[in-house]
Amino acid sequence: MPVPGDRGARGALCALAEQSRAFGPEELRFLGAAASMVPAALHRLDSEARLAYLAQFDPLTGLPNRALLSDRFSQMIVLAMRRGVPLGVLFIDLDDFKLVNDSQGHAAGDELLKETDADAGR
Repeated sequence: MPVPGDRGARGALCALAEQSRAFGPEELRFLGAAASMVPAALHRLDSEARLAYLAQFDPLTGLPNRALLSDRFSQMIVLAMRRGVPLGVLFIDLDDFKLVNDSQGHAAGDELLKETDADAGR
């Protein structure tokens, strides 16, 4: 049975039987109904994965948000204390970032953040 999508079939739902012609009209209607429910289930899974991502990462930069960063720092502190090793943290601040947002607009501020994030990986 084809699994419907926005632009044609998204895939296929297949059922196998040990005997040929084992599926009658009732079974085929059931498979058709099941295939029609698959896109909604996949959409829900995609939405839940996206919400889980947004709960931990900044959607603009892809960097961990404050909650995830705090959780990871707590884990690193506990691990460093357990191993008896020092822990270093580097804090980077963009001076006068508010001035960019205020004078150039939030779109320019977003572009600056994205560019800064891209440069940090080099």
